[in-house]
This record gives sequence, C-alpha cells and structure tokens, in this order.
Amino acid sequence: MGTLIENKNDAVIFAGGDFSTEDLKSCEKVIDINNSYIICADKGYEYAVNCGIKPHIVVGDFDSTSEPMGDFDIEIYPVQKDDTDTMIAIKLAIEKGYTKIAILGALGGRFDHSIANIQALMYIADNNASGYIVDSHHVITVLGDNATVDINKFDGYLSLFAITNSVQNLNIRGCEYNLDNYTLENNFPLGVSNQIVDDIAKISIDKGKLLVIQYS
Repeated sequence: MGTLIENKNDAVIFAGGDFSTEDLKSCEKVIDINNSYIICADKGYEYAVNCGIKPHIVVGDFDSTSEPMGDFDIEIYPVQKDDTDTMIAIKLAIEKGYTKIAILGALGGRFDHSIANIQALMYIADNNASGYIVDSHHVITVLGDNATVDINKFDGYLSLFAITNSVQNLNIRGCEYNLDNYTLENNFPLGVSNQIVDDIAKISIDKGKLLVIQYS
C-alpha cells in the first residue's frame, strides 16, 4: 500500500462524464478538495485545469483528450484494457490508502458509463472505503454490510435501492417514510423519493449493498 500524501485520507477523482463548475460546490459537502489527493482520469484532466485545480496524477488511455503535460505524474494505459479510466483512478486511490473518494464527472453522457461508475462505488465499499459520485444535483454512495449513516436534512429527495439481491434489516429514521428491520429487494423500487423530515435521517443495514441517492 502506498503512502498517503501529507497524511490525508481523502481523494478526488475527475472523470470524463458531464461536468460543470457547480459540481464543486456539491463536492465540498462531502470532501475538502483543497486538502485532497487529486486524480484525473483522461478527459477529467481538462475539467480540473479549467477549474484551476492542479492534479497530483493523471491516468488513462487518452482516447478522448490529448496527452497532458505538466508538473505532475502521468500514467498512460492502452485503449484495450479491462478497467475503465475511472476504475484505474479508483484502484490507484485505494492502493495509496485513501479511505474517502469523491468522483466528479461520473454521470451523464453515455448511460453505460454511469452504470459502470455506480458499480465502481460497490468496488470502493468492498475495499473498506467510502465512495461518492457527486454533481450539482446528486450525492450518491453505497453502504455495505453493517453500515450506518446519518444524513443532514436537505431540500430534495432521498432514494434507497438494493443493488444486491436484497438488503437485510434496513432501518430508516427521520424520514417521511421510515422502516424497521425491512428486507429491501432489488426488483421493486420501494425506497424511491423519500424525504428527510427531522434534522437528521439515520439509515442502517445489516447485510447487502444499499445505493443511497440524494437529489436536490
């Protein structure tokens, strides 16, 4: 496992999907970009540069942008490979020991890429880290076995989906629709479009993978 940069635990990945500068404001809700290790995946380099953010490392096959040059590390990969450029960036962050990973530019564009990035959140959870996909409207994460999370009240919708066959003993508190020790199946969207009514919503599960989507 690599050494953390300046003993920091957070990493931010700029991916190549849809991106606007407004996404940075949402990202700051979950992670401090100015004190994070910055990884750019392929076209994500252009987004970071346009925001005045200098990467620590740029990775990818550079099939959607020209190869960058600058005072940072660059790792070039072949176009034909098993990992997406974003997945390469995620594996790099985990290898270096980062335990909180935010991904910008992970939605929009090709729908299959958005699905791939949601699956990547499952990979992050399986490797004992917290992953977040963030844009100007969404904060998306995945909870794994024996997970508990508190979410502050916000003006929008909270949706929960089982992305394994089932999520066992799902508990929801502080929302318009609460649940006790419920088994949420992945073939029915019971958890869509909830809202937080208390100051804090509390969510916990015993087993499975729960996709948590905040939309505002």
